[in-house]
Amino acid sequence: MATYVSRALSNVSHMAPGPEVWSRYQNDLWHWFKHAHPLFAGKIAIPAEIPGIGSPQQYLAMAREICRKAVAGEAGTAITVRETKGLREYLVWYEPSGYSRGLFLVVKDCGDHGELKTMFPPIDGRTYYEAQRGQALH
Repeated sequence: MATYVSRALSNVSHMAPGPEVWSRYQNDLWHWFKHAHPLFAGKIAIPAEIPGIGSPQQYLAMAREICRKAVAGEAGTAITVRETKGLREYLVWYEPSGYSRGLFLVVKDCGDHGELKTMFPPIDGRTYYEAQRGQALH
């Protein structure tokens, strides 16, 4: 598989600030909590979407590793670039062999580094990734 060179994907430095006032400063905490923690409602427990991620730093470290694999063109990865209103984002799909559910990532291109906007396993799987608009790179 071809290697794709992107400084943004090779150097994901931190979570991107959220678009809303409440999410501009704690977006890393919000995304980690939302996707890596079980939800308890009374006696009902809904398992975490991405179990085993103990901190926002681990959430970001996992995203960095996935982006490195995608840049290297590793099997089970795909990259699409999406540009809207002067903003370039990389959409990354990661589904290693033997897994039934992959992860979808959005990384904002900031020139010499990237900012992770989100990482989660969509219910629709790869269909969700393929439905996004953009130009496939690999």
